[in-house]
Amino acid sequence: MKIFIRSIQKDDLTDLKLLEKKVYGSNFSSSQFDLANKIDDLFGYVAIQKGVPFLKIKNKIIGFIKLVHVIDETHVNSFGVDQFFRGISVGEKLLIVSIMKAIEIGSNSCTLEVRESNFNAQNLYSKYRFLKTGIRKNYYSVNRENALIMTVQKINSVEYSEFLSVQIQKMCLRYIPKIDSYYYKISSVRIFLMRIISLFQQFTF
Repeated sequence: MKIFIRSIQKDDLTDLKLLEKKVYGSNFSSSQFDLANKIDDLFGYVAIQKGVPFLKIKNKIIGFIKLVHVIDETHVNSFGVDQFFRGISVGEKLLIVSIMKAIEIGSNSCTLEVRESNFNAQNLYSKYRFLKTGIRKNYYSVNRENALIMTVQKINSVEYSEFLSVQIQKMCLRYIPKIDSYYYKISSVRIFLMRIISLFQQFTF
C-alpha cells in the first residue's frame, strides 16, 4: 500500500475538519481550518492512503500538519493522525516534509506547542532536535492543560540538513517532482494489525 504526502488543497478542507475533530476528540474546541479562505491559509501537508479503484476504495486523508510562516520561523499550528494509522510513522513523515519545506522557504527555526501530558509527541519532536523553550499556562481551552513550547533552531545549517537527509533515507521517503509529492510504501498487513491493536486498546482501557 502507498501513502502519499502532498500540500493541503482547498478540496481537502471538509475532510480535514472532520479528521481534526476525530483526532482531538474531547479536547477539540475549534478547527484550525475554519478560517482557511486563502491559499496562504492552506500552508501545510496531508498524508493520504492511496485508494484501490477496482475495489471502489477511495483515497483517504489519514494525517495532517498545518503550518504558519512568520519572517524566519515556521510554526506548527495543528498536527494529527487518524488513530487507525498511528504507529506506522505517518506523523514523523509529515514532520520531516514540513521541516524540509520550512528550510526551503528560508526559515531558521521551527516551533510548536505540545501538551505536557503528550510524551509520545514530545519524544518525536526531541528526535528531530526540538528543545523545550518555554511553557504556556492553561493553553488548551478544554481542560486548561499547560502547553510546552518546543523549538528547533538553525534548521538551515549544513549540519542539520545532513541529519535530516539521513532521516529521510531511513524513512524511505521518495519524492515525485511531477506532482510535487512524497510517497512511501507500507505493508497492508501491518496496517491491518495496527488497527486490530488499536481496537483492542479501546476496549481494554
